Amino acid sequence: KSTTASPVPLREREPVQDAVARAEAVTGAARAFVTETLDAAWNALDTGGDPLVRAVVRAQLAITHAMNEAVRAVDICFHAAGTNAISSANRLERFLRDAHTGVQHAAGLTIHQRPAGRVILGLDPGPADPAREGPSTPRPS
Repeated sequence: KSTTASPVPLREREPVQDAVARAEAVTGAARAFVTETLDAAWNALDTGGDPLVRAVVRAQLAITHAMNEAVRAVDICFHAAGTNAISSANRLERFLRDAHTGVQHAAGLTIHQRPAGRVILGLDPGPADPAREGPSTPRPS
């Protein structure tokens, strides 16, 4: 759609095209990380122990990362649309609210990064009880 300030439709504007391309790259990379880590976690079920712990915390990290990158992609597109996007009649406004709301879910919290960082550094993943400041992760058997 065009805006009141310009008769040129948004999709025909170079800055919007650039923003959409950047958003696609952000979400595509996040999607690839999720796919890779979920596949590894699934395959590690047969192994158990430390390989499973590592695979699960990496999958948790990938999911949290993807949720936050989805918000970044929506933000990129929202800002590229300019003031046109702030109207509640514009779908981008709803996408922005939905994305920012969704990332408030427990799976989107950055606390899931800590166990992955700990495991990558050769430590145990940390507390298994979310009430004790840590997401649930499997323990080595």
